[in-house]
Amino acid sequence: MWRMRLSDRGWKWLVCSLSAITVLALLLEFSRGLEPLIEGRYGSIGMEEGVGILPQRMGRHKLPIEHLQADSELARAGARVGDRLSFDRHLDRWRKLELDPVRGHEQVKVTLWQDGQPQPLVLRAAPQPFMAVEVFDYLGRFMLAGPAVLFALLIGLKRPDHTAYRALSLCFLYMSLSFFFTFNFLPAGPLFSAAKLAQMLTFPLIWYCTARFCVMYSPVRPSWLKRMLKLAMPAFAALVGLGVLSMLWFGLGFEAPWLGPLTLLTVLFSMVLSYAGLFGGHQSCNGEMRQRHDWLLLSLSFGSIPTMLVWVPGTDIRVQGVPLNIVLALCGQGFMYIGLLYAVLKHRVFNFNFAVSRAVVFSAISLMVLLAFSIVKWLTGHWIQAHEHGKSMLVDTAIAMVIIVVLSRVQIGMEARIKSLLFSHWHENEQALRRFAKEAEHYTGTEGLLSGLHKALERFTGEAGCVIYLRLAGGGYAQAFNTIPCSAHLLDADDGLVAGLRSRTEALPLSEVSQTEAQGALAFAMSYRGTLNGLVVLGDKRGESSYRPDEIAVLEFVIQRVGLELQALAAAKMERELSRLAKTNEAQREALARLERQQEAGTGQPQARSLRPGTQLL
Repeated sequence: MWRMRLSDRGWKWLVCSLSAITVLALLLEFSRGLEPLIEGRYGSIGMEEGVGILPQRMGRHKLPIEHLQADSELARAGARVGDRLSFDRHLDRWRKLELDPVRGHEQVKVTLWQDGQPQPLVLRAAPQPFMAVEVFDYLGRFMLAGPAVLFALLIGLKRPDHTAYRALSLCFLYMSLSFFFTFNFLPAGPLFSAAKLAQMLTFPLIWYCTARFCVMYSPVRPSWLKRMLKLAMPAFAALVGLGVLSMLWFGLGFEAPWLGPLTLLTVLFSMVLSYAGLFGGHQSCNGEMRQRHDWLLLSLSFGSIPTMLVWVPGTDIRVQGVPLNIVLALCGQGFMYIGLLYAVLKHRVFNFNFAVSRAVVFSAISLMVLLAFSIVKWLTGHWIQAHEHGKSMLVDTAIAMVIIVVLSRVQIGMEARIKSLLFSHWHENEQALRRFAKEAEHYTGTEGLLSGLHKALERFTGEAGCVIYLRLAGGGYAQAFNTIPCSAHLLDADDGLVAGLRSRTEALPLSEVSQTEAQGALAFAMSYRGTLNGLVVLGDKRGESSYRPDEIAVLEFVIQRVGLELQALAAAKMERELSRLAKTNEAQREALARLERQQEAGTGQPQARSLRPGTQLL
């Protein structure tokens, strides 16, 4: 089926335009809310809806009065707790009213419903102090809205070619409109109406864009899950469309009692599709891509689960008037923003296993050093009298200096022993590769050395796949050994990977290389004095995370050492060839000398040396 797709240039203009409009609305709203926040008060009619989400309020403009100030105009008009109240301008429900001592406080028209009978009222705003939860809610929403617009621009402009990234960019843009979710300070008028309606209409789209990104971010396996998601996404799109229409109906001032259950169903449907899509992508990927899915799953959990609980009845638990679900939702969204941005835009993601191992090792070393210092100080304390303060300070200084001097040497040995004790698999794997590096100098042929390197790398990477390329006389690079499917048999001299490795000796991730025919995760150079004699490409680790920094360091050392051994073997081979040619040349000279002597003996006169045309001495 033919689908119309916006060009990359058009997409960038769209994202920039929407972001500019959103930023303008956010700044105008915050500029109006800053003064009341500083003064610590706002205009109220005596009944507050609060910042929580209650089932009896969702989709309804007739609000039940649950809290009523005794001295308010609403109370003096005869309103009681349990009555219902509706605003004639229904969007005034989400506004904090203006307080102006000069022109007079703002007035609003409302309808009080008592026993089913409407009673029109005109109420004047009265000063009301802010509660701590209101200040936290407003500032929290603003602090999330700004970065959301920035992240939408970063993702939308950097990756406009991928549908999943477009969905994530729109998701961030829609989430920035959550600044207009609970209450605002803009005056009644077209600007506030447009901002509030935009927030209401895009709220279901947040969940749709989240699910679309998770499903389309990477190929989904197994096949049954892929078929299920393919069938479920159109149904979810129809559900979201119904939610948008319901929001529009509600935003225009009509009652929509079905909006609450429909919103909860949309949230649940989105969560199921999002987790299923990320799980399927996690199962179908290896190496660093799988680690990115781990980050995405963790980030989505931080942001979506607390937000989903806000919509579940009975979760409005308050501590000193502060609803914990709102606090958790705002904090979780902040963590989710950072995690999503890091997972999709960072070239190399953080490796938890390596970080934990380093933390364990250095913590153990620090504790042992501290324990050693304490023991030595305790032992020396028996020979130092307590009143000899100056002598005690000198001894403490001497002990500290001794520990500092020996710490560097002790640390190396202790780190190696702790690693071998706590991370024996890593240690044994590394030692096996280092043993091969020591054996490399004993190989006498290039083919045997490369075969040994290939087997050693396969063992070290857990059969991740390895391709070894050697330089040809014409400048290209051809495969010598290969266990990565669909990898190129020949790399051109101007291939992006070859050009990138000519100027560096450290590992080069293939994700950072453009225009290369090589397949894999990491590439290493085998160079000598600026000449790239060969290169090694490793595949993604199967079922694990990306290559750890310590693994990359060992691989760089071993592959570079093998490259030097290859250069030595090539030099030895050239030396042997030159020696053979020199011996051949000497034999030809001796044969020529014998021939001349024989001719001189036969004629009695020396003969002029002559060679046939085309004959040349070596």
